Amino acid sequence: MSESPRPRSGKIPAAIRYSGIGRSSLYELASEHEKLFVKFGRSTLVNFDELDRILSELPAAQLKQPGSRKTASAERRPR
Repeated sequence: MSESPRPRSGKIPAAIRYSGIGRSSLYELASEHEKLFVKFGRSTLVNFDELDRILSELPAAQLKQPGSRKTASAERRPR
């Protein structure tokens, strides 16, 4: 079975679920990108094509290798 195509726009809760970013971050992006939000009557819709474009331009995450961390309980044990 094939997936149904992604809608071109949706309300803010749908955009939060779609992108995985929080409401405040979405509003911050909207303040920087004028085409992200559109009004349709009383509803504010998020342009998913624009959201995809914005997210694709974000830099790659710089992850650090996990180190050997001592836990607090291991540090308290007498030797």
